[in-house]
Amino acid sequence: MVLGFFAPDTIPELGENSIRPQREPRAPVAAADAPETESVEQSQKAEQQSEDLSNVEPFVQFNCSICGLSEKCFFGDLKALDGFYPSPVFYMRDPFLPPRRVKGRKLQLSDFLVLGSSCSLCSQSVCLDKACSVYFGTLFCTTCIIRERRRFPETVLQVRDNHRCC
Repeated sequence: MVLGFFAPDTIPELGENSIRPQREPRAPVAAADAPETESVEQSQKAEQQSEDLSNVEPFVQFNCSICGLSEKCFFGDLKALDGFYPSPVFYMRDPFLPPRRVKGRKLQLSDFLVLGSSCSLCSQSVCLDKACSVYFGTLFCTTCIIRERRRFPETVLQVRDNHRCC
């Protein structure tokens, strides 16, 4: 028996154990102006993506989950010539210092103001105020320190108790 392609209405009846021939999918017939429409669509998509990227604001809204401090800032790894932070932080250029206008000068950590980071246990945003967070290898919010009191050494608990929020 020779397997081949049949018109749908002329497919012979086959037994249960026989293999029915499969049709190969055919490519759609392209219209004469299809390349032009594709290029127009691609250019429109490219324009839309460039508009989307230009509308992306580099700032994120930082909100401390303990004290409610709220500020627009950058979020990410902060690396400078003189050091770096080991985890992503919320930071901004120091608003209390005028920008230095020295050509070729590399940025230093002292040029930035670090607002906060994410708690290592609950991942909520917390500021670096002593009433809101404690740094002990990584940053912990005071809520997690209270909840997980038995996991922290006494010195960390004393620091937290000394700087309790009003």
